[in-house]
Amino acid sequence: MECGQTYIPYDPEDKIHFGAFEVVAREKEHILRRRPQAAEEGVNGLALSGGGIRSACFSLGVLQALAHNGWLKRIDYLSTVSGGGYIGSSLTWMLYQGQGAGGFGVDPDNFPFRTYPMSGAPLNARLEARGKGRITPVRHGKLLRYLRQRARYLTPGDGIGAFSLAAVILRGVLLSTFVYLSGLVLLFYPALQGGLLQPGPPWVNPVLTAAGGFLGLFVLASLAYGCASHRLAGGGMGQGRAYRWRQGFERGGGWLLQGALALSVVGAIPWLHAHGGQWASGLASSAVGLASALTAFRGREVVGRLPLGFWVGLASLALGLGLLLLAYHMALVAPPLALALTAVLALVVGGRVNINYVSLHRYYRDRLMELFMPDLDKVERDCPATRAAGEADKTPLSKILVPGADTPYHLINTHVILTDSENPKFRARGGDSFLLSPYYCGSNATGWVCTEKFMGDRMTLPTAMAISGAAVNPHAGAGGEGPTRQRLLSQLMTFLNLRLGYWIPNPRTDRRQGDEAMPNFISPGLWEVCTPRGMANEARSPLLQLSDGGHFDNMGLYELVRRRCRRIILCDAEADPDFRFTGLANALEKIRTDFGVLVDLDCRDLEHLVPREVEEGGIPCAKTGFLCARIIYPDDTQGCLIYLKSTFFAGLSADLCSYKKTHRQFPDQPTSDQFFDEKQFEAYRELGFQTAWAMMQQVPDFFDHPMS
Repeated sequence: MECGQTYIPYDPEDKIHFGAFEVVAREKEHILRRRPQAAEEGVNGLALSGGGIRSACFSLGVLQALAHNGWLKRIDYLSTVSGGGYIGSSLTWMLYQGQGAGGFGVDPDNFPFRTYPMSGAPLNARLEARGKGRITPVRHGKLLRYLRQRARYLTPGDGIGAFSLAAVILRGVLLSTFVYLSGLVLLFYPALQGGLLQPGPPWVNPVLTAAGGFLGLFVLASLAYGCASHRLAGGGMGQGRAYRWRQGFERGGGWLLQGALALSVVGAIPWLHAHGGQWASGLASSAVGLASALTAFRGREVVGRLPLGFWVGLASLALGLGLLLLAYHMALVAPPLALALTAVLALVVGGRVNINYVSLHRYYRDRLMELFMPDLDKVERDCPATRAAGEADKTPLSKILVPGADTPYHLINTHVILTDSENPKFRARGGDSFLLSPYYCGSNATGWVCTEKFMGDRMTLPTAMAISGAAVNPHAGAGGEGPTRQRLLSQLMTFLNLRLGYWIPNPRTDRRQGDEAMPNFISPGLWEVCTPRGMANEARSPLLQLSDGGHFDNMGLYELVRRRCRRIILCDAEADPDFRFTGLANALEKIRTDFGVLVDLDCRDLEHLVPREVEEGGIPCAKTGFLCARIIYPDDTQGCLIYLKSTFFAGLSADLCSYKKTHRQFPDQPTSDQFFDEKQFEAYRELGFQTAWAMMQQVPDFFDHPMS
């Protein structure tokens, strides 16, 4: 492709596409070549939500139904997040592989994920007639069976199983812990040699004495403030000067308390070590931390009678204290030569190891690629999943759109972490929507860089797909909230290298357009461990971290609204057993706040999606599986949103009713379950198909009369 502008900064004067006018204009060139009618009709979008393998299966059924009815060929934008991106990226990859005459497309008779054989003689006859081309009818059936029978993608077999997953997690933890624990040991050693942290009574500990000094200064400052309170309220000095003095105490007092707390924890280490059985104290504290962490991640706002934040804080403090105790003991018993050699090795490892390649991200990315982006010839030969992919691993994202291919423009939604941003909006949200797409990558915060130039053209479709699904990551949480937004927990996750996210060069500051900068345990890792918020500033950080798109918008709606789509089909398959519609609410709030766009949905509408009013065979059912709503843009132009929800509604087939009776959590089984068997895969796929099919029967003229 022709790159056009290499870098496009955010344009605050752009009120149409909110800073991305040039980016959207480039995308529309592809859309109009593929579907010229979009110039008059407006552009249409399909959003596939997050939700892991559950969402991938449900969205697959929706795609099948849309393709069968000819609706998919009228979709211009495919916007995907996390699990929806699994199958969305798979479709993009299949259309890329099966390009040209006799290849794949989005029409009913050449859709890559068709069931074959299937009832319906006319369609089967057309497939048989096309059998002389490169894509045989048998291949259609094999692609679908390949997905269905290998949905346990994290443990695919062929020598890669549960212990392989455990080995990768432990590898990352061991490498990270070796570097950072060695650093702690090296900090403790001179403190021990200098007598600062020698075992003994707490009252003779210089570090605790310093902590007491900080507290003493705070007491003196408080007394002085009290005596001068009348003057500082403006009674004896100018209002502006008094205001600055009050702020000075508030800042300084906070720093004194933080310093006192940090010194107290460090100063207490010798006493805890002496009374805790040396290694046992560290191990016990770490065990308490891990147990509390498991309790915290049960995903509730309140666990027992205590809020979730309490358990997260307890877990983080206990685990952190355990690591400090272990480091202290090692500094106390290790010989100086061993410490010196360890320091050298830690520096070498810390500076040479690429975090992106030793964290869980790479394992996750490869397993997803093997399932959802295999080579077609290997699928036809029934190769094991671990040997079925190769081309996708090396094909740049910038090359995915082939001229003449019948491919919707794919928007892969991720989240750029900006917890240290100087912009209060980004800082409060924890980041911004970051787009990965064939033409441009970037966000409002960073600007957009041509994909061909981004990272030296090393961004691939599998990597983009995996980043969009990086659900577990420091400093990020669903919709910008959750336990992993807590600072101390995020620092501990960084210490242990527990992340699915991915470091990229900052589009705003990186102008080399050359090799990808290598993120390592020293930089940016050490900054992320040692500072409260880490390296997360779009204006000055050379590297930025991307995580799950659901950490910003789990629906994929935000970027479609930015592009003023006239018609949007939104497929929501996130886990929502209590029907709180959290992901939808988060997306609606953000598009209203940022773009001034309203979606005409109210509480009464959503009640139709909740399964409780109708019962079939003893199963609570919703009235419907979808809703229609108006989209009202700031210039008063209107569009239509069809909202498909993974809910159990009246009129579903007998096999789904049977599956529901034996699996009561269906269709909201937890996202932590990424190990689907054939029945589970098929239940969600068929639910997606029947939901979309019912919608199309009731809104047959959606594209012709969007507000009917």
